[in-house]
Amino acid sequence: MAALVQQAGNRLLVLVREPVPACPKCGATRSDAIACERCGLLVAHMDAYRAHRDASVPSRLGAAWEHAVASWNDPAAHDRVVAIAAELESFAWIAMRYRELAKTGDGIAQAQLARISRAAEVTMTIGAVARRVGEPEKARYRGLQMMIAVLVLTMAGTWVYARFQPGGHEQRPPVTTLPSR
Repeated sequence: MAALVQQAGNRLLVLVREPVPACPKCGATRSDAIACERCGLLVAHMDAYRAHRDASVPSRLGAAWEHAVASWNDPAAHDRVVAIAAELESFAWIAMRYRELAKTGDGIAQAQLARISRAAEVTMTIGAVARRVGEPEKARYRGLQMMIAVLVLTMAGTWVYARFQPGGHEQRPPVTTLPSR
């Protein structure tokens, strides 16, 4: 809570001002502007954004997060949060929660944020490799097959056009001259 002290005549006035909370979308420190200076989220929409963001989290992950907060110094609680986030592919929400606490200088939150970042990267890499490995053999040559089909159709179309175009390659009867009288 910030306090502003002003002197008015012989009286001392103390004005108490609540700190402006961080943006719920990007975590930037807010000013008195009508929108977040970093991401542009309107102040009028911040409460609705926060409610929707938290409502869309799977209940298992929310419960694991609440347990981790309640037993903050227990590494097993944080391990469970990361495991559930990996299973549900909800790294963004849990990273945002740890990022909020890492800004305060909490060492556990900073370590967990780095861990979640690595876990998300590994999960995305494994998913990309699994999709490529699981690709059927026929699908690998689909582009080549399409190119050959287009080439054959172009050649057939050219032949049909040349064959039936008036004045094209059709043979004309020979010109004969009649003897003069």
